[in-house]
Amino acid sequence: MRKTLAILAAALLLPSCAKDAAVPVGDVTTAGFVREAALVDDTGQIFNICEDSSDAGLNDGDRVIATFDILRKNTDGSYDISITDAVKPLCKAAVEESDIEGDDPISIDNGWISGTYLNLRMHLILKNSSSTVHRLELVRYSPGETDTLRLRLRHDAYGDVFDGSQNPSGFVAGTTWASFDLKELIPSGKKEIPVTIRSRRYSERLGSIDYTSTELYSIKGKISL
Repeated sequence: MRKTLAILAAALLLPSCAKDAAVPVGDVTTAGFVREAALVDDTGQIFNICEDSSDAGLNDGDRVIATFDILRKNTDGSYDISITDAVKPLCKAAVEESDIEGDDPISIDNGWISGTYLNLRMHLILKNSSSTVHRLELVRYSPGETDTLRLRLRHDAYGDVFDGSQNPSGFVAGTTWASFDLKELIPSGKKEIPVTIRSRRYSERLGSIDYTSTELYSIKGKISL
């Protein structure tokens, strides 16, 4: 069983989009913000939301990672789209330092950079039917370095964590998403910089789940202004 940690909200009022014989292009995924019934991605490209079959409940101002079909390209350069799936990730800035106390495991499944945002899909193990709110922080751990932005993903589960000693039947696998804005951590004078992340994660060995040492996750591509 897999949980998705997401917050549901009221439905977005969709615009009236032109209907013609254009052939849809499927399974495009991008990240951005909902602005006036459109998804504006991190490059500024505008996608008019004509249909939304996701259960995310999108509202104006939401940060969203969406998968959609492109219905048509408009003369103004925008696209009309039909959203097939969407999540509203945790959205916050990466920081130079943090008072977070926990260092509980969380596994990065996928990560990519769009604009100044680092987007992450992560897996974790939590108690079944848990209502505990976890805390995530992305912290710079090599502040003096200017050639690479080295970050540490910190996770505080506030006790809602599998440590290998409990009965696994009381726990489930969960998925969560986050977008961290890295803009304030880019060294002065830099226009782009490579990014690496360290995190403590779970691994499965011989059917049992246990802690592993810190892993290094390198993002392909560079953040750029």
